[in-house]
Amino acid sequence: MVTRQDRGSRGRLGDPRGRHGGSGLVPGEDAPGGVVPGAVVLPLASAGAVPSAVRSAGVRSTEDCPCGSGMVYGSCCEPVLDGGAAATAEALVRSRFTAFVVGDEDHLFRTWHPRTRPEGPYCHPGTQWTSLTIGEVAGGGPRDDTGVVELVARYRTGDGRGGVVADTLRERSRLVRRGGRWVYYDGEVR
Repeated sequence: MVTRQDRGSRGRLGDPRGRHGGSGLVPGEDAPGGVVPGAVVLPLASAGAVPSAVRSAGVRSTEDCPCGSGMVYGSCCEPVLDGGAAATAEALVRSRFTAFVVGDEDHLFRTWHPRTRPEGPYCHPGTQWTSLTIGEVAGGGPRDDTGVVELVARYRTGDGRGGVVADTLRERSRLVRRGGRWVYYDGEVR
């Protein structure tokens, strides 16, 4: 198991102000709301898997998944955060968003390609991720080795003067298979 002390570097998605560059979710322009239907059902995690941080954050298996798929957490992102493989690139993007929602840095570390994974930490404690919308998806299926997922994520964060601001991040994420599992490689901020 990877612990914080074992990690050489971490990701950027949790830092909406872009200290670490483009990465998974970076501030962008406003985009239309709503959730794109067609979420992917993932297999349940194997017995003995270590429970994810989501459980300790109060998301129950029977509640709506934070990724906005319209599915319950136990049939959507929970198995992936618990260590299961994402079946598609979109499923990985959704699980990473959920990990940012609940602060599951271990999942973010495990699902970021080591060649592009920057120094962390991944999650910024002053950021609250509020919604994810998936746009165009190219490739990234169960038989593909690469995929591109366009996403729009909304969040709230401190403005540095004691107030809170809402903002939107838009990215075209590139994902690849590594060791048979989907990982985030990089993204182009739009």
